[in-house]
Amino acid sequence: MKYLYGLSKNKIYLSANGKIIKSFPDSKQMLRSYTGQALASNALPSLVKIPKIINSNTISYDFVSGYSVPTLSLKQFLEVRRNLNRFHTISHKDHLQNINIPTYNNYIEEILKNFTSELSLISSLKIKRPHLTSTLSKSNLYLSHMDLHGNNLLWKDTASLAGIIDFDQVAWVPSHLDDVIMALRTSFDFNHFYPEKTLSLFKSKVESLQISNSSAKQFIYIYIYKVIIEKIYYFSEYHDLNIIYGSDSLDKWAIIEQLIDRSF
Repeated sequence: MKYLYGLSKNKIYLSANGKIIKSFPDSKQMLRSYTGQALASNALPSLVKIPKIINSNTISYDFVSGYSVPTLSLKQFLEVRRNLNRFHTISHKDHLQNINIPTYNNYIEEILKNFTSELSLISSLKIKRPHLTSTLSKSNLYLSHMDLHGNNLLWKDTASLAGIIDFDQVAWVPSHLDDVIMALRTSFDFNHFYPEKTLSLFKSKVESLQISNSSAKQFIYIYIYKVIIEKIYYFSEYHDLNIIYGSDSLDKWAIIEQLIDRSF
């Protein structure tokens, strides 16, 4: 099986002989994925497979068996959080603070440097540009997965997590940013999109985090802004209309932000 998916258009997965062989467009992205997965495998050995570097652009790891679901119940969400807390905890060890992985704001700012003419489309969608602070100390940040949606969480059954995959968006982020992103991404299925149902499930997950609504809303602004600028940037690169008008269209992301803006 060979396939391309997501926003990293040159990323290729090969499944062969019980191994996943994963190639990236550049060594920086490969090292980011390898480092995040290697650290997570130390904290979560039963859920994350130990990666192996094959060359400057490629890693491999043992195949993870399980099934994915687009939306998670509150109980499933709490099960993922229980496991990921161990991964977040290791990032506060002193010897990890100098790991060369970007902070979330560095990543967004880097994307923004690559295009300017498409910014008018962001304005037309009325997406809020979050305040990004580039001087955050890593001692106040946690190493996080940053792409926790249904396809990256594999299950043995409805209650038992089997594995976590795709660590190539690992970043240093404030506490609970990863949790809030997961709460949102696992509360809807874009192929069967019901805004009010999404909002109700998202709210129940945020309440379990015991953080303020204002913090949750700011984190969602940051995440949706990131999604939108990535989509516009990659559309300008590859001219694939599915990036803009597919099942997870720009309009649907704008609707989600407006729902949360009115309800939090």
